[in-house]
Amino acid sequence: MLATMPIDLPLLPLGSWFPQGSWPQLPCGSCATGALRVSRPTEIDASARYRDHPDWDPEWIRGYFTSEAECMNPDCRSVGLVTGRMKVDADVDERGHWHGDYDTFYRVTFCDPPLRLVAAPTDTPDDVKRAIHSAALVIWADASCAANRLRAAVEHLLTHLDVPRNGSSAHERIKRLAAKRPDVATVLEAVKWIGNDGSHGELPLKDVLEGAALLERALAMVYDTSAEELHRLAKAINAERRAHKTRASSAKQARES
Repeated sequence: MLATMPIDLPLLPLGSWFPQGSWPQLPCGSCATGALRVSRPTEIDASARYRDHPDWDPEWIRGYFTSEAECMNPDCRSVGLVTGRMKVDADVDERGHWHGDYDTFYRVTFCDPPLRLVAAPTDTPDDVKRAIHSAALVIWADASCAANRLRAAVEHLLTHLDVPRNGSSAHERIKRLAAKRPDVATVLEAVKWIGNDGSHGELPLKDVLEGAALLERALAMVYDTSAEELHRLAKAINAERRAHKTRASSAKQARES
């Protein structure tokens, strides 16, 4: 979607099939800092009834998997559940050549607790956080639905930014916000467009993850005060050091007089 502006999307590999021995990294949704270690999945072969068919082939194997996922952060150690679809397919090399081997492939459809979709600052309003959480719950099964829920988060955020609904559309509200916070309005408009697309058809996962990354940026612009706190700390240190230097200089002059 944003070809001219690359965005890091660490969760994107989960939207595709991957070999059973090559799990993408899963960030913990509980502590938001640890990585999840996935146990050996339990597989359910939904195609077992076809095993006696004369034309049976390993690529007919289709089914589901479930697995536990434990956070490796020693201060967290939360345990969650990862489920999805399973299939057996030809194991091809990087050039697309098949050498007669097969492998089992997985695709994630649900995680509980959900993986962290947006790193929301502490001061983010609860209804915005709930909408993001709701999007994270469904994104692997229905990316378009997740996009709509991110759009709902935008609507809640506009309310907290003192842009009332008053029967106005999200687009009209964002235009009013632009008079006060054009930087935030520009980012929210992009998230809104992605949410609109999700209402009218099936969206690629990449688009929705880009929308989540943009919403994360908007929330940081509004609620992340770390830069301001660092600036205040720098000013306080500078003031204290200048005062110390002034006192030392005055004491030296007093000794020399």
